[in-house]
Amino acid sequence: MLSTLKQPKWIILTIVLIVAIYAFINLSKWQFNRDEQRRSQNQEIKTALNKVPINILDSTNLDNLIEWQPVQITGKVNTDNVRFARNRYLDSSLGFWVIAPLNINESQKVLINLGFLPVNYQNRFDEISIPNQTIIFKGWIRKMESHKITPSDYPELQISSISADNFAGDVYKNSYIQINDSSVDLKNLALLPEPKLSSGPHFSYAIQWIIFALLLPIGWIILYRGEKSN
Repeated sequence: MLSTLKQPKWIILTIVLIVAIYAFINLSKWQFNRDEQRRSQNQEIKTALNKVPINILDSTNLDNLIEWQPVQITGKVNTDNVRFARNRYLDSSLGFWVIAPLNINESQKVLINLGFLPVNYQNRFDEISIPNQTIIFKGWIRKMESHKITPSDYPELQISSISADNFAGDVYKNSYIQINDSSVDLKNLALLPEPKLSSGPHFSYAIQWIIFALLLPIGWIILYRGEKSN
């Protein structure tokens, strides 16, 4: 046995086997960690969604709220400053999120996500009609996205990220509100649903990497026995 294992090809094969097993075990640990993080994140979202809705009267009311916490807010949509966030999806359909500042008093504006617009509206934004009146909105707190400079070749009014930097004037910068109910009919706009929580495939991937790590020594033994029988 030792004479066979001392052969260069078997030394190399054994080293590769050990390295592969080590890599597969670490990949399995990584997937277990991701699964744990995903489950923890889902629990945080569930906790936030189950909180009592907060009535937002001032933008400072948003400072200590957590993402996906329900809120109610009243104001007039700044219809002159509506933007369309590109590359958004609803039920696998590509389109835009319609983002606008909401004037909640004479000096404060909060960004709201009014809903989803199919991609075939990209040359028909003028068909979007948002009433110029005081509206009661209900929705959830969402974190602002990292600001991305909108490419110069984007059509007018289209943006690449939801950020206060993409809007004129003094807009609340820490978060925006994703609308899921309105006191008026927002024609042509589809309200975004509550998030669908899933643990994802991480646990099954972790098990797969463990199985691969267990199969490698078995394969090594089969190869060795085949070598001995020749």
